[in-house]
Order: sequence, then C-alpha cells, then structure tokens
Amino acid sequence: MKLNNNSMKTSLKSVLALTTLLAILVLGTACQKEEKTHTGVMITDAWVSEIMPATTVTSGYLTIMNHTDKDDVLLEVKSSISKYVEMHEMVEIEGAMRMKRLESIPVAKSGMVTFKTGGKHIMFIETVGKLTVGDKVSVTLVFKNAGDKVVEMEVKSVKDMHHN
Repeated sequence: MKLNNNSMKTSLKSVLALTTLLAILVLGTACQKEEKTHTGVMITDAWVSEIMPATTVTSGYLTIMNHTDKDDVLLEVKSSISKYVEMHEMVEIEGAMRMKRLESIPVAKSGMVTFKTGGKHIMFIETVGKLTVGDKVSVTLVFKNAGDKVVEMEVKSVKDMHHN
C-alpha cells in the first residue's frame, strides 16, 4: 500500500492526537487519585517521645486534618504501650504552666488540630516495656464521625522534641 504525503500527515496527526488523548487520560486519573488521598480525616506528623529512664510516662504528637464538610470530635486515644492514654493541653494557671486533661477535642470541618510540645498532646501513662528511638507504635484515634483511625507513631529522641 502506497501512501501519499497528505495521507502520511493525516495518519501522523491521528497518532499524535491519540497519544495526547491517552496522556490526558492517564494524567487526569493520576490527579483524581491524588485528590482522593486528601479526603476524610487524615493524621500526619505522628510521633512519640522515647521513655526517659526511671519514668513510666511519655507523650505523643501529631496533626489531624479534617478534609470533610462536617465537624468531627476526637473522643479517645487508645494504645497498648501504656495502661492509660489521655489527651492533655498545657494551660497557664496562676502564672504557672499546667497540664489540663481534655475529654474530647473538636476538629472543625475543613480544619486542623496540631498536637505539639507546649500545647495539646497525648499522654501515655504507666507505659509497658521500652520504646527505642526508631520504633513504631500503633495508636488508635477514635472520632465521633470518622470512627477509628489507626496511626503508626515513630519513637523519637527527647533531644528532637523542640525541633518538631
């Protein structure tokens, strides 16, 4: 079969158009998948401080992002690394910084809550076993609407606490 110059140009244009269409479809699908990873309630930057010698408490930090159009509430935190797990916040009382236990923490729709040193944090009380820097510990966050979210928290050195 012999093709003239116009037929070859038309065929080449068809191949280029088809290639462009396929690229758009592939990139569009990849972008949709990326968007889906930013829906619901997400937990990032989760870490727990190593346990200091002669103590049985440690603290955990993370960021909660609510990518929904509905307010939510963090009701409870659970983990097998300690007998008790509580949510606390540092507050000033009569000129001194104190820990205040929080029964729940609201997370506004499209909002974010950060647990950080000197602010909100998770307290692990009567810890069980040793936590070594680099270990991962499993923690379950219980939300009113989003349900249970299991998070792996990396154990970090106390020296790193003020750099996060």
